[in-house]
Amino acid sequence: MEITYLKQLKNDFQSAIDNSTNQKFLIENELTEILDFVNTVPSTKSFQKKVSTDHSKKTNAIFNLKISNLGRDLFNTAFHQILNTGNFEVSRDYFDTSEMFKYKETVVEQAFEFSKYYQW
Repeated sequence: MEITYLKQLKNDFQSAIDNSTNQKFLIENELTEILDFVNTVPSTKSFQKKVSTDHSKKTNAIFNLKISNLGRDLFNTAFHQILNTGNFEVSRDYFDTSEMFKYKETVVEQAFEFSKYYQW
């Protein structure tokens, strides 16, 4: 998973604002998309045909995070806890492989970056 850092999120947003004829709408829409993204966890049922990681193709959001649907629950939990407490500790489950734990750490790092974008 590739992390999108605050600087890139800001640059993408500023570029969109600079090219927009209705900046107020763009800002309101981005806030709505952020709230939808962090408050909705997609279904991960096995009968789904494809698990998409590209949020931007389904919405009008400016941000584009590469988080699989399987990582969204952890992302959303971390995002909310970071906003409330300023911190989130990644816990390693007994059955986590080192690769899975690394993925969890990456998802939480993305949640930190996205919480900075939300607060900005």
